[in-house]
Amino acid sequence: HTQMTYVTTYERSHSDSRNLQPRQSSSPSHHRPRSVSWSHSGSRLASAGGPDRRAKVWAADGPAGPREALNLVGHTGPVERVRWAPSDPHVLATASMDKTFRVWDVRSSPAGTGGHSTGMMPPNGIRPIFTQENLAVPASVEWDPSHPARIVLACRDNSVSVFDLRMVP
Repeated sequence: HTQMTYVTTYERSHSDSRNLQPRQSSSPSHHRPRSVSWSHSGSRLASAGGPDRRAKVWAADGPAGPREALNLVGHTGPVERVRWAPSDPHVLATASMDKTFRVWDVRSSPAGTGGHSTGMMPPNGIRPIFTQENLAVPASVEWDPSHPARIVLACRDNSVSVFDLRMVP
């Protein structure tokens, strides 16, 4: 039995301002979100989770409500966490059960820069701009709001790691 996921927008009802009413739902998806993050501009929503091993980017600023815009493909295990960079509306980090975290620029070209590349091309041409492998399974990922190139990961083995992306080749 496959469950479908919808992104639904709610707003206050004119007749009952105490209750939120559904306004719009997205198309159904097999994606089962475990983590969500708004871009700092509020125009995009990212979600991660489920057995599909991908993160999704949703356009959230249209009059018709949220719509799926991108699938970020590359993890080999379920994606558990996603976070938009606080200083760049096009960059987000994902953390996966495959013991990696990846940084994506959703505008990036197929060439990509930095990190490990498998040479496989995702359907939408977006590849991670950075991949860190051989971690314990990440439980959380956060950007440092005062240092935009720094990411901290908490892992399920009780370790915490800080990465400065300015220091990667």
